[in-house]
Amino acid sequence: MIVLAGPTPAHADGTYVVSQCRTPSGGSAGVNFTVDAWASSIDHAASTCPVGAYNLLMAPGVVHPKVDSMTARFYAPADTFITTYSLWRSVTVGAGSHYFFSVVELANEVENRVGPGCRGDSCRGLGTTSSPLSSSNLFVGRPATPIDAVGLYVSCGYSTADEPDCPAATPAISVNLYRADITLWDGSNPTFQSTPSGPLLSTTNTLTGPQQVSFQVADRGGGVALVGVEIDGNVVASGTFGDSSHSCAVPYTKPVPCPLTAGGTLTYDTSRIADGPHRLRVFVRDAAGNQTFWGPVTIKTYNTPPDMSCVPTPLAADGGSIRSVIVPTPTSSKAHPKGQPTLTMAYGRKAMIGGTLRDANGNQVPGASVCIASQDAGTSGPYTPITKVTTAANGTFSANLPTGASRSVIAIARVAGGAVVGTAKLRVQPRIVARPQRRTLRNGQLLVIDGRVSGGPIPQRGVALNLQAVRDGRWQGFADAFRTRPDGTFRFRYRFTRTLGVQRYRLRIRAYAQAGYPYQTGFSKALTIRVAGS
Repeated sequence: MIVLAGPTPAHADGTYVVSQCRTPSGGSAGVNFTVDAWASSIDHAASTCPVGAYNLLMAPGVVHPKVDSMTARFYAPADTFITTYSLWRSVTVGAGSHYFFSVVELANEVENRVGPGCRGDSCRGLGTTSSPLSSSNLFVGRPATPIDAVGLYVSCGYSTADEPDCPAATPAISVNLYRADITLWDGSNPTFQSTPSGPLLSTTNTLTGPQQVSFQVADRGGGVALVGVEIDGNVVASGTFGDSSHSCAVPYTKPVPCPLTAGGTLTYDTSRIADGPHRLRVFVRDAAGNQTFWGPVTIKTYNTPPDMSCVPTPLAADGGSIRSVIVPTPTSSKAHPKGQPTLTMAYGRKAMIGGTLRDANGNQVPGASVCIASQDAGTSGPYTPITKVTTAANGTFSANLPTGASRSVIAIARVAGGAVVGTAKLRVQPRIVARPQRRTLRNGQLLVIDGRVSGGPIPQRGVALNLQAVRDGRWQGFADAFRTRPDGTFRFRYRFTRTLGVQRYRLRIRAYAQAGYPYQTGFSKALTIRVAGS
């Protein structure tokens, strides 16, 4: 989600609240409690949230041994602690019994019972089931020091050797949790995993119209809640990225509500601000309001009049047509490669886009301005302008394309009533270099292949690769899949253990088409490895 508005106010104390069972407004919230049940046949946990409750039940009419206990705990996620919590709960317990309830807090692997407990021989229950969110059901915990988990504990007695078994009783003990608000402290600031990039950050070019900034960010704790652009102290564009579960919105209902890593692109139309110099910063904010800024840099804008030459909309109904093709750059004066609407080529190879602009009557249009723009495969949003060219006397045009990922390339000509657009596609295979440390081995020795995948952007998690070998005349997968490092380098290890005689293996590395990596499937050159059996 991308918005052109100010971000949510930051928490002053670096905390965020997770609601359980139901939100403060009564909306749906999950239950992220982990249950430790010693006798699951007679102890039960179930949820009817948000209309009902999260229920812990020691079955009525059943004898419970004195060691029987059950605890449901909410654990603070990694790099966070619980500072306060509010529990709306009720307890029903069999009169005169040894069944027992207490809230428990876990800190440094030591668990303590806190607040009012309830044991059947001295307590008939806590709170009321008729009014789930009444003050009589509310228990507020304020630990003296942060804790790792808060839980609900039920048992037969105090789980000591002195307690007898708990006889069958109706009821035995039942605990309802109607709502929980748990405040988590997150002391880690989010980080930029790489330097933000994009034309919006240019300090040398004069910016016009929509411009982009791309980023890769990470956080420890509650996750990345917001990434934004600030110009002259005002937030002009911001968004939530990577929130596939749609949980990164207040009220939070998950312990880690936002993604721990996120990447994407923000677009801002520089025509919204006055022409001239401006101070720009990029910021990332986590779920607890902790912020990290990149910048500032000084940008310069000029939008009078606005440049419409690279705007592909609206399409002109009777404006004519553009036929566009992608042409590989000739490697010699004798080469005359043929242009294609969709062209597949290796990374690093140079290509150009060519085409012809015609009017509504099919006549070639000379001297017209054509904007060339592109969009990486798998992305959305505005196309990024590359260059502008002018049609020749016969209406033709051509422009060199920068090397890069697979992309759609469009040619735009502005005419009365809108734009005429021609589209072509460039499919790029990554370049894979693979070098074995040794090409001759004995059975039992380790094959080590170092290499690099060229072609960015490389995902932070790396590019997924696998090794292939020729079997029965066909390339087939060999050994487990693996990933590159974030810089595209890799090291693959495989130990030969079943080679008999002397075998020559033909191997290659494959990078297959995958989400988040805008390239086609590509292969390294084949490697021949000689292995002598034992």
